[in-house]
Amino acid sequence: MVETALRSKRPFADRIEVGAPRIAALAARALSRLPERIRRRVLQTAFDRARDAFNRDDLKAVFALFAGDVEYGPRPPLYEGAPLRGRGEELTYVIVQTTELTVVTS
Repeated sequence: MVETALRSKRPFADRIEVGAPRIAALAARALSRLPERIRRRVLQTAFDRARDAFNRDDLKAVFALFAGDVEYGPRPPLYEGAPLRGRGEELTYVIVQTTELTVVTS
């Protein structure tokens, strides 16, 4: 139910990145051949969409364009294990971390 609600709020580009990552990867590679001015504009739009996705708690859209073989080593004290390898491991780590956060208000 939650995933369906998130999907309906995703912009078209986010739906492509999450639903068809290979197509999104091809588009990202093609982007490198465009003039710098266009690349900057497209990248700024991608960062804006990632921010918006994060703000609506749509982490799948945030991590959709991460490389499949991404490697991330969270800093202690949040994490003491081996580096996280792959988009799936990193997404799982972030989901666990964000669900464990407790907001305290006075």
